[in-house]
Amino acid sequence: MTTHIITRKELLAVIWAFLLVGGMHATHAVDGVPLSNARTRMAQRNEDSGHEKKRPSRSAPGSEVSISARPSGRHRGGEVSSVQGNDHKDEQLAALRAQLARQESLLAAQEQRLARLEAAFEMLNRRSAPVLRASYEPTPDRETTRATRPVAVVSGAGSDDAPPSSSQVRFEEPNASHSVDTAALAPAPPLEVSAPSRSSAPSAQEQTQAYTTRLETLSKQVEGISKGIAGFRFSGDLRLRSDNIFRSAGSTAGPVQNVRGRYRARLNLDKGIDPQLDVHFQLGSGRFDNALTDDTDFGGGAVRGPIFLTEAWLDYHPNSTLSIRGGKMPEVFQDYTRFMWDEDVRFNGFQESVGVSPGDNPLGITRVDFRAGQYVLTNPNIQVLPSAKECTPASQTISSLPATIAPPPSAPAACAYLQAGYKPGENVRAADLFDQGIFLKGRIKPGWSHYLYSNIALYRNPNQIALTTTPLGPPLLVNSTLGVNVAGPLTGTGTATTMPGGGIYTASHFQIGHLAYRLTKEGWKFRSEDFPVFIDIQASRNFGTSFLRNAWMVTLNAGAIKKAGDVRFLYFYTAKDANSMISEFTDDHAGTLTGVNIRTHSIRFDLGLAKFLQWQNTLYIQNEISGNDPSRHFYVPVPKGTPTQYRIQSALFVNF
Repeated sequence: MTTHIITRKELLAVIWAFLLVGGMHATHAVDGVPLSNARTRMAQRNEDSGHEKKRPSRSAPGSEVSISARPSGRHRGGEVSSVQGNDHKDEQLAALRAQLARQESLLAAQEQRLARLEAAFEMLNRRSAPVLRASYEPTPDRETTRATRPVAVVSGAGSDDAPPSSSQVRFEEPNASHSVDTAALAPAPPLEVSAPSRSSAPSAQEQTQAYTTRLETLSKQVEGISKGIAGFRFSGDLRLRSDNIFRSAGSTAGPVQNVRGRYRARLNLDKGIDPQLDVHFQLGSGRFDNALTDDTDFGGGAVRGPIFLTEAWLDYHPNSTLSIRGGKMPEVFQDYTRFMWDEDVRFNGFQESVGVSPGDNPLGITRVDFRAGQYVLTNPNIQVLPSAKECTPASQTISSLPATIAPPPSAPAACAYLQAGYKPGENVRAADLFDQGIFLKGRIKPGWSHYLYSNIALYRNPNQIALTTTPLGPPLLVNSTLGVNVAGPLTGTGTATTMPGGGIYTASHFQIGHLAYRLTKEGWKFRSEDFPVFIDIQASRNFGTSFLRNAWMVTLNAGAIKKAGDVRFLYFYTAKDANSMISEFTDDHAGTLTGVNIRTHSIRFDLGLAKFLQWQNTLYIQNEISGNDPSRHFYVPVPKGTPTQYRIQSALFVNF
């Protein structure tokens, strides 16, 4: 008889079945008579069939095998019921003993495997001790492969950065998915291998369940820690996307037809230095001249795509209240809704968060955070601009012919700052972004949650950002930082400028107040699966100008992707005026070829193909709001009157 064990769970189920009922189907001893005595009596009866049958005495406690008999109901006045097929009984007895031997062998093998797992776990525990610490608030994406501290990250309404399955703000710990309960590492109690009696069955069942739980726990812990090397934890994602843009020709703009394939690959590395300090790195695909995407287009022959350091930060969190972070990171109020910030934009600087959980209160508030971010956008490294004379090419007067015409000396490169509104001899300060605000999260009643946050983003010297989108800007503000020469201007234009393609924004300042609210309903079912629904509303105003300064967005989401067969539907409508925000940092999907001055409808459908694999499909329908107005020094790259533009995306997204 051959036994084939396919998986651990099947093995444990078979062991328990054998322990519980193995003997019941293999013996017909009467009134608890041991099989050894029963077989002796049957042999005596066969030898002397003419003798009177005598009832055998019960065996001593030290008999060979002690297995309780199955109640048969075949007692007749104290006589043993008739037994047929003595040879068959002997075969059953032999099979029972073989079963018990196999059980002992299987359990011994499992105990050896458990010992090996415990030894491997202890070794990995010693090698990655900083990783093994408790987290104080676990969470659901994925799709976000990124760990954050008390700086809250709002789950994405339409992003691949944040988990699509999440529908509310989360506060994640870098080690939440890798924390280990070291108390669970105590050695498992040994299992006694014996044939169960009716009275011992409950304790054997509890023992087997404890054994199964311990084995599965250790397997998961070893698997989780084995994903790290020297304490580093790895995660990432890969997206293959078909991205297609279509627009017919019109009186104000020409046609667009761009059918292309694109890929995005990202790898995250996280390490806990100690319980209060974490480091994070992200390597990813992308382009030098476009801060709004990590995508790389199919094409370029067979050349290799570049790999960038897209994220790098150090996070200090002495307790659950305070978090301080520095490096290259997402904006402190990044919510991945495609409203204020593009999903791929990352800023260099610092951010802080101070938060508390107030406990029970009439308003149902569960978390309050005060956050601030300070980001360095440019580093001009220019103390004083040249004089007007130095920046003005010298003229040459020709009084007679023939004459020798000498080329005028070139103006200093720093004179290009005059194109951004600076004056000769002026000091050029860095461009910076300061963002600060408050975040509130709460519960209304069981199944209903919401959050509200408000912030104000203040830019200093924003015209330097506009200058980088002109041919003169990158040599001054980009190339020295990258250490390479970018071939042309940076992309992302859309905000109104004082002249076509100029380096001065029409809005004199960008002081953007922002308000966001999300209401989430959990607990609804679709095909017996959780089907969360939320509505998200956002609005902003640029107080640094007096016209065309507002933006707003409404998002409806139903469903979440957690495994194969799950579906998700999302719709949003957004309108962004041309002076409402800086196009070079806002989303470039809701606004294609222009991040602002748009009205856009978006429809999205996602389907889970596997636990970590999604099929994502999105349609954008875009129209422009305003046309050029020379009287107000107002020029936009895609003006009103341009035909409706359609963008269709279909992607396979896998994360690990």
